[in-house]
Amino acid sequence: MATSRARAPRAQMFQPFDALAGYREILKEQERIVVPKKVLSEDDYEILNYNVHQIKKRINGQACIL
Repeated sequence: MATSRARAPRAQMFQPFDALAGYREILKEQERIVVPKKVLSEDDYEILNYNVHQIKKRINGQACIL
């Protein structure tokens, strides 16, 4: 029967290996898309608010058909 010392190198052989430590994190950060917030004027805000309320009215007014 194999001892625990003999099993350790075998177990280590099957553990994940990251040859380039931190490389995946760098790639993941570069894939992130940063979009600056758009500042709305008062008129744009009112138009957007009106459109959202119209959509909500249509959704609430529809009967649920299964």
